[in-house]
Amino acid sequence: MLQRRKGRVLSINMIVMDIWWHIHSLMSLRDAAHAACVSRAFLRSWRCYPNLTLDYDTLASETCASEMRNSDKIDCILKNHSGCLKALTLNLNCISISHRHLDSWLCLAVKPGTEDLTLLLPKRKYNFPCSLLSDGVRNSIRYLEIGFWGELECLLSNALSLEQLAFTNCMEITHLKIPCQLACLDITAWQRLQVIENKAPNVSSFCLYGKISKVLLGDTLHMKNVTLGRSNAVCYARAELPFIVPNL
Repeated sequence: MLQRRKGRVLSINMIVMDIWWHIHSLMSLRDAAHAACVSRAFLRSWRCYPNLTLDYDTLASETCASEMRNSDKIDCILKNHSGCLKALTLNLNCISISHRHLDSWLCLAVKPGTEDLTLLLPKRKYNFPCSLLSDGVRNSIRYLEIGFWGELECLLSNALSLEQLAFTNCMEITHLKIPCQLACLDITAWQRLQVIENKAPNVSSFCLYGKISKVLLGDTLHMKNVTLGRSNAVCYARAELPFIVPNL
């Protein structure tokens, strides 16, 4: 009888904890961190917080105010996390880091179950460690946003479930081939890119900022939203898009 009661109490406690953790996951990152400082339950929940956005503004806030360098703060947060991240944003444009640090953070944070990954880096090339994209990871990633990148072909070929892709300032790439599983594509400010070749039949949204010499959109039957930011955009849209994207 005592064992049954203990089992029921344990089950109730687990249900209560699940409710608390769900509430905690709905808070903003800053509020969730504040709550973790005053509650043991929320402290445990903080280590499982599903969506982390780590940038200069967040790390310089009162929540994280300390003598630690920003790179050390990121290191501490990710090392103390349980590794169950659903979404991770690392905006490192104003943070001094080494590639060794970034490799380590990605190994800690990108696991099977991670769906959204945003990496905004300083203006230098970075080779993504494609070994991180194990079977579990490449089957879970749905949204990817990257800036200043290398090894792009390796990345795209291993992200099998990718549905949304956004690029910013990828300086080295001249010819971009889009895989066949994407639904949304966003490309901004590419200096050397000359050709975009789309092989994805289900792209419904296409956003392009910058003048590209050649855009091969392929099958556009599902495309309904197009955003262009370029010189002569209106003339280009009127002259070309009715034939290229009939369902726009």
